[in-house]
Amino acid sequence: MMAASPKADRYVLAGLGQKVLLCPDYYVLDVLLLDRNYVLRLPFYAPCVVGVTQHQGKIVPLLSLRHLCLQEQNVLLPGQLAVIRLAKTLPELFGVGLIVDRIIGSISQQQYQETKYDYLPLEVILEQLQGSHWLPQRWRAGA
Repeated sequence: MMAASPKADRYVLAGLGQKVLLCPDYYVLDVLLLDRNYVLRLPFYAPCVVGVTQHQGKIVPLLSLRHLCLQEQNVLLPGQLAVIRLAKTLPELFGVGLIVDRIIGSISQQQYQETKYDYLPLEVILEQLQGSHWLPQRWRAGA
């Protein structure tokens, strides 16, 4: 499905509920803190597709990992959104923003190898992004 990935020098760590998401640096374009007032909601898409925002003249689709990974319903967005934007190494997802609970920091490859912590790898989430999330849902009359 995905081509062989290059070796990561660093990993970005993000909190998602009780889990810690592990994002290799070659998948991360940048990290944003967005005010939720700048998010244009998209009501006719899957619940994990929160909406879009503008960043440096580009439209950034935003996905809620609480919906996608934790299967939570009725997630309220905080005032500030922590977002990880995906890099060109994922051509079909380039520029997509993943909304996480918090950005924890980063660790080196050596620190990652020395730790015994059970991280949630970003690749697990990327597999879930294949499918119909990007297609508008039908609008049902009377619903």
